[in-house]
Amino acid sequence: MFLLRPLYFKFLILTNISGKFIKFKKLRVLENDGCLYDKKDLAHEGDLQLPNMRIQPNQSVIIPLGMFLADYNDLEKSELSTRILDTGGDRSTVLDHITGNTNQNIEYFLKNYQPKELVLEQEGQIYKQDIHDFDFNNVYWIDGYWNCGSCPHLFYETNDFRLVYKGELFNEMPGVVTSHSFIIGAFVKKVIIAELEHELTIIQNIWLNGIEIFSNVKLSYGQDLRIAVSKNDILEISGFYTTTPNALLKLPLTEKIKLILKFKSIYESQ
Repeated sequence: MFLLRPLYFKFLILTNISGKFIKFKKLRVLENDGCLYDKKDLAHEGDLQLPNMRIQPNQSVIIPLGMFLADYNDLEKSELSTRILDTGGDRSTVLDHITGNTNQNIEYFLKNYQPKELVLEQEGQIYKQDIHDFDFNNVYWIDGYWNCGSCPHLFYETNDFRLVYKGELFNEMPGVVTSHSFIIGAFVKKVIIAELEHELTIIQNIWLNGIEIFSNVKLSYGQDLRIAVSKNDILEISGFYTTTPNALLKLPLTEKIKLILKFKSIYESQ
């Protein structure tokens, strides 16, 4: 299992709030380009030329400014937020206006711009408008969530009591029966099937070396099944999962990794 740092993209939205057409000429920016660096490294002054096009009243232009990495957890949103849009469905995309956020621990990645001033033209006149710094205390935040569970998780317990994550079981659509077969390697003494999400797992059958040892086992949120095994055993598992009303809780995209790490930590501390 690989644990990746969440990647975020930063944009500037410019809106013509006047009653007349305007042209955005250029952005005066601080910029930098590198692998990983801090905000203070955005120190090189430059001009970002904008397309020569007319912007009608109430029309907006979205300009990509760069990307940054968080630590290994998602950035936290302040509770002082206003939900502007939620698409709903199996996977929601939401737009929030965030205020009251503290500074976040981030590192910028590759080319990034910090806009300082917008130069625009209206009816032949040139105007300049200052732009505030990028601030987590005043930002529009687009995010995505799965509105359903996924599937149960499989772990191996080794002879030295470590827990090794092996992947997902029954990872088809809800209600679709699938089967898995494993040959147990050396140093493995238990196989654990864990339900870590708000769904119901139905294990129809488990065979160990051709002998049925479990049938019609149901695992709900927080439950697990532990199977003692030995080297070269053949383990066959058949079943499926179904979602529950609680599965409509909105899980951040990295929540699954957090659930796996939490289960491993609690299990290994027993």
